[in-house]
Amino acid sequence: MPTTEREAGIAEAVSDLARHAVDFDAPQLLHDLTTHTLALLPPQCAGVTLLDDDGRVAYTIASDELSRQLESHQAELGEGPGPDSVGREEPLGPVALRATGPDSLRWPRFGPRARALGVISVAAVPLRVSDHALGALDLFSTRPPLPSALDLSVARSLATVAASSLLLQRRIQGQQVVVGQLRQALESRVVIEQAKGILAERLQISVDEAFRRLRAHARSQGRRLTVLAAEIAEGAGPGELDPSP
Repeated sequence: MPTTEREAGIAEAVSDLARHAVDFDAPQLLHDLTTHTLALLPPQCAGVTLLDDDGRVAYTIASDELSRQLESHQAELGEGPGPDSVGREEPLGPVALRATGPDSLRWPRFGPRARALGVISVAAVPLRVSDHALGALDLFSTRPPLPSALDLSVARSLATVAASSLLLQRRIQGQQVVVGQLRQALESRVVIEQAKGILAERLQISVDEAFRRLRAHARSQGRRLTVLAAEIAEGAGPGELDPSP
């Protein structure tokens, strides 16, 4: 049976996520998880909610500004697809966000905020290894098609690979080392936001497009995103980012 392009993409994504078990960088692992998820599945936005040992939200990461807002709302309100899916062994959704009907009562505060941002459906899969629940991978759709059961199975497989790397590093390095990386990433996010704004203004493009170019350039050059962002925030940075791709 010939291998399809999508099957090859899934295999490549699994291989890429698995390498983080050796070359570990927690923020980059979670960024790569959202990137591969969106490349392979229908949703337009993705985010990750990561919990600490006490079950509290320790860190969130997002594919773009929309999912960043949605992850922030979930963390603030304590409700949404991420919190609901943390303890599950199966994917959640997709759940349509309607103003009325049974589903409208599921997340009475998160649902209206998500709808106001243009989200029509949400889904999530747990970041889970055996009985260790580490967080959730959240999928947000602003237009059809919605993810199928098979799509969510792919998302769960990717999330499990990422969770395995996270759990392995927690055991090898200790929880504090992993949390330290994530806290450093939170501090670096300020610099990345500054760089996104500078690029968006300089190139007259959207903030999301500025981040896409920033991340793509960092990956193509094998550089850390935060280092490149700091250069741009200080007024420097590569000229290759200027031309349209």
